[in-house]
Amino acid sequence: MRRYTKALLTGTLAALILTTAMGVASARNFSISNQNIRIVWREVILSGGIENRCDLTLEGSFHYRTIIKAQNLIGYITRADFNRCDFPTRALILPWHIRYRSFRGNLPNITSIRFDLIEAAVLIQIAGIANCLYKSTAARPILGEALIGAGGVGTGIRVDETAQLPLFRDLSGGIIACPAESFLRGTGTVTLLNSSTRITITLI
Repeated sequence: MRRYTKALLTGTLAALILTTAMGVASARNFSISNQNIRIVWREVILSGGIENRCDLTLEGSFHYRTIIKAQNLIGYITRADFNRCDFPTRALILPWHIRYRSFRGNLPNITSIRFDLIEAAVLIQIAGIANCLYKSTAARPILGEALIGAGGVGTGIRVDETAQLPLFRDLSGGIIACPAESFLRGTGTVTLLNSSTRITITLI
């Protein structure tokens, strides 16, 4: 009887472990509560020898409500407004492309989703003389990280400042040289477009 009970318990435990493992393995995609987003930085810093502080608002959308965990293009940034900058700064060549990169955490509990921002072009006029155009590429993207809290609620968007934004074109005419690279740093909030509702991201 004891042997039978022990075998039954062992079999039940093995089944539970297998079921849990299969559930985690099958959870291969992410579900987003809404496709249309707004990201607001009260202060984002572009630095490359000269520090340039700005308020920044990005607006865009995801292609689908489901993100497949692969390095695919998953959405666009269609509006980018720089305001209250130390130096005149504006976005060019929209839309910018959002590409999924990876996630952090242990399934099924994820703490963030990392993504690339490609074709992001920023023109900075330094001291009224240097016109410096920076642009991210597929090989050298801007790296962002969507931070995820309890219940899958997006708590912010953090820029990876170690990923430098390369100089695409120096439009200064040789008066002074533009810094060869710039980078962004700062953490912004992400919400549903035209709303204060937070975006949620869940594993499916």
